[in-house]
Formats: sequence, C-alpha cells, structure tokens
Amino acid sequence: AFLGKRVVVEDIATDPLWEPYRELGRRAGVGACWSEPLLTPDGRVLGTLAMYYGQPRRPEAVELQLIETAAHLAALAIERRRTETDRQRLFLAVEAAADGIIVTDARGVIQHANPALSSITGYPTVELVGQRPNLLKSGEQGPEFYARMWEAIVAGRAWSGKLVNRRKDGSLYH
Repeated sequence: AFLGKRVVVEDIATDPLWEPYRELGRRAGVGACWSEPLLTPDGRVLGTLAMYYGQPRRPEAVELQLIETAAHLAALAIERRRTETDRQRLFLAVEAAADGIIVTDARGVIQHANPALSSITGYPTVELVGQRPNLLKSGEQGPEFYARMWEAIVAGRAWSGKLVNRRKDGSLYH
C-alpha cells in the first residue's frame, strides 16, 4: 500500500519485498501475491486489493486487468461511503446549530432551513422551503446592503454581517 502502485510478487520465497515477511508467508502457505492500490481520484492510497496464491506463479494479463478493475470499483465505493458519511455529519451539524441556517439554490430559492431558523422566525420549515429569503426582509437594510451580501455569497466567499429580519408575527429580530 505504501508504494501506491501495483506490486506483483511471483515468488514470495525469492522476492526482496517479502524478505521481512517471508516466514509469515511460508506459514500461511502463500507462494505469490499480486496487489493493486485502491486510489482516490486525487491519488491518495486508501489500501490495496491483494490476491494471494499457494504456489509461485505469474499473473496473466486478463487477471491483472480484473484486479485493476476490482480495485478501482472498491476505491469508488469507499470514497462514496466517506462522502456520504461527511455529508451526514454536515447535515447533523446544520440541524443541531443554534443559529438559523438556510440553504438556497443558485436562484436564491430556499432549499433547506434548519430547526433553529424555524424557531427564530416562527415559520415552519415547510413554509420556508420554496420561498426566497426576502420573505424575512424587514426593510431595515437598504438595497446596497443586500447587493454586497449576495455578491459575496454568489462568488463563494464568506459573508459576515448583521441582519435585521422580520418574524412571521411581524416582530423584528437581529
């Protein structure tokens, strides 16, 4: 795995890579080992897919192609699982946040609102989703304020500021 490339050991009894593990291989009845790295799209090694054989032998081209394909599919599955786990953690963090958080699409339509936002604004989540954030607009900030805010957000930059918004009942909150 640490090499990050395919390793084909046709005879463990004579290959220098297996020198430190030769006795372990002999006790396990291993004569040959072919190993294909499991790589992320950016080249990080996740592990290896290894084939062990009882007798020394050389792999055929089709066998190498199969192990390469299997390693690629295994790496994709591992990365997908990691991505899903990361996404779930992020979702749970947003849901547990004490601050109100909304997620909009590129057009500014609310796609998600966390429970804190519903609690702060008095709008149930189902009433917020599909709306635009200006539903909460209080009129306390001018158009330049919102232009700067949306310019930063659309550009993918962090925006920080203080908003004065309006709850469902008409009262203001900061």
